[in-house]
Amino acid sequence: LFRKIKLDELLQGIWFCNKEGTKNIQELTHCFDVFSGYVTLSVLLGDTPKARASTFKFWIDVGAEFEKLNNFHGMFAVDCGLLHPAVKRLTKTMKIVEKTNATRKANFERMNQICDFGSDYKV
Repeated sequence: LFRKIKLDELLQGIWFCNKEGTKNIQELTHCFDVFSGYVTLSVLLGDTPKARASTFKFWIDVGAEFEKLNNFHGMFAVDCGLLHPAVKRLTKTMKIVEKTNATRKANFERMNQICDFGSDYKV
């Protein structure tokens, strides 16, 4: 999807001059939305807090692998999925997630720092 996007299409997408000419950007955005929604849904579908926490931890590991591959688009989708309000409201699940190992905690914090909107993605 990234390779399909041409410079003129990117400029049109930035300035909203011609939405018809931004088909590839719209496809990429749709893919992002579907993937981050899948991350959220997969956590929510767990039957117990322990099962949901296990899925949450799995996605932290996936996000860390995306970072190793320099796939920031995928990592951002995972981060958005995990930070969705529906997931953050799962207090019992989040308490279990907080008890994870130091490496996974550091990976999650790093992913949140990289995907932070503040300072125009400075990190």
